[in-house]
Amino acid sequence: MKALLRFNFKSAGGNQCPSDQRPYRNLFILTGALLLIILPVLSFDFGITWDEWMQSHYGRLVLRFLLSGGQNHDFMNFAETAYLYGGFFDTITGLVYATLFDNVHHFVYAAIGDTLKGISGQDLFGSGYYETRHVINSLFGFAAILFTGLLTQKLSSWRGACLALLFMALSPVFIGHSMNNPKDIPFAATYVFTFYFFIVYLRQLPKPKISTMVCISLGIAAAIGIRVGGIILIFYLILFSGAAWVRSVLNQSAGWNPWMLGGRVAAISLGGYVGGLIFWPYGCMNPVKNLFATLKAFSRFSEATISNVLFEGKMIAINNLPWHYIPKWIWISSPLVVLAGLILFPILIREIYRKTHYKAVLLVLFALLFPILSVIIQKPILYDSWRHLLFVYPPLVAIAAVSWEIFLRLTGNRIFKALSIALLVLLGIEPLCWMIRNHPNEYVYFNPLAGGINRAYVNYQTDYWGNSIRQAALWLANDHRQKAPGQVILIDSNGSIMSSFSYLRKVLGPEYIPYRQIPAPLRLTNPPHYKILLPRNLSKEDFLGGKWPPPGTIYEVKADHATLCAVAKSPNVPTKP
Repeated sequence: MKALLRFNFKSAGGNQCPSDQRPYRNLFILTGALLLIILPVLSFDFGITWDEWMQSHYGRLVLRFLLSGGQNHDFMNFAETAYLYGGFFDTITGLVYATLFDNVHHFVYAAIGDTLKGISGQDLFGSGYYETRHVINSLFGFAAILFTGLLTQKLSSWRGACLALLFMALSPVFIGHSMNNPKDIPFAATYVFTFYFFIVYLRQLPKPKISTMVCISLGIAAAIGIRVGGIILIFYLILFSGAAWVRSVLNQSAGWNPWMLGGRVAAISLGGYVGGLIFWPYGCMNPVKNLFATLKAFSRFSEATISNVLFEGKMIAINNLPWHYIPKWIWISSPLVVLAGLILFPILIREIYRKTHYKAVLLVLFALLFPILSVIIQKPILYDSWRHLLFVYPPLVAIAAVSWEIFLRLTGNRIFKALSIALLVLLGIEPLCWMIRNHPNEYVYFNPLAGGINRAYVNYQTDYWGNSIRQAALWLANDHRQKAPGQVILIDSNGSIMSSFSYLRKVLGPEYIPYRQIPAPLRLTNPPHYKILLPRNLSKEDFLGGKWPPPGTIYEVKADHATLCAVAKSPNVPTKP
């Protein structure tokens, strides 16, 4: 981090950091250090998300592939389409856990249960495994926050960097996902990391430093190692480098050799793609053929998994979403302090042109708008809010922070400046209070424009990944142990069984039996004692018609007044099961 800060010690104008910016630089360091401590600590409170069990085992299979020198292909026969994804995050977290708390060989080669039939007690990951994943996930979230700040400094100043850091920390949706979203948050971190070094690279042309080129390759490799879609960063590199060369020709700049530039771009791109293949076994088996096979398979997979999502009070098929699905989600779930910065951007565009590195600002604006416009035009399958596009949020925050920074520069009158700062603080307090009040369910935040979650929960998805199941499972387990110790309890769940299994088995041991593990014929005469339920597939009419929370509810996990998860007792089961 010190090296990055030394690298950033120059201001946006290229001179040494002026004295009036040094306090903001120090504040940036202090805030970053606090976040580096706070985020991992908070991660221990978050639940196991929908796909974590599958992704965790996939990471083990990637390790098998690597440790066997590419000979073990067990990953091809696991969870249908898992092999289409890179296993960078899951492999790294598995290796860290195995090194610190387990035997690597035992961890990698232990038996894997059948994801369709459930999971057996002996197939559980060891104690602390998911906590390890969540800590590492939070560190990726921290990296995304840090590089958003550093990127903003490249655009404007250290005060702008501080604002970006604070805006990211005050973004409930991003903070919530940072704790247990192992795909979208690591991808967002690699995206903003790579864009930061794109800015550095373009400033160093025509002779970029080797260290800068290596960092871009690493960013591309990590992105591809998470999602094959990270290959878009190679397209960005080619586009930006080509544009820089054209500009040099038009300006008749000396020292530009197109062959040298092309060679550097090719080296960075090849290094990034090959590096990404390390954690993507399927791609590694045939780097060209399987790349296109994967893109084609994603299209077929999407067509075969059509379902409905709750959006604007209607149940809409995910292959028929309106064009404004992503813009609307961004608008209603981003804090007002960030949205205010976006509104200021076109108003202050002339001053931003004059007082910032406007070319770098345009690149960041491209990083924000290109993916969103691509989604609007191509209409891919989307679901679960806008989590698949969370990687555009760091550049969005950078643009908002730059706008606020320029706005504060223009407020020369003391009274007006005081009012501006008061407004900034007031807008920032609202999401902060919401996160404190609703921890650990930060990611279901809706801003006041949507009426908060109390009004939005009947119109939009809330806990689509089952984070709140952990709280419900722990309450039920402790309640049962207190009221009916030693008695067997059958528990069903309409979420992923692994979102509750670990917590119930840890507290209740063999007393707990997952209802779905009982043979189907026995379920007819043995109903579950309790159900842990999410409103994932309910419509607005269901909410307003009294179907949520369901009959028999004895416990609710809430965000403000909205019920995210319910524990319901079966009506034909005695009080003490």
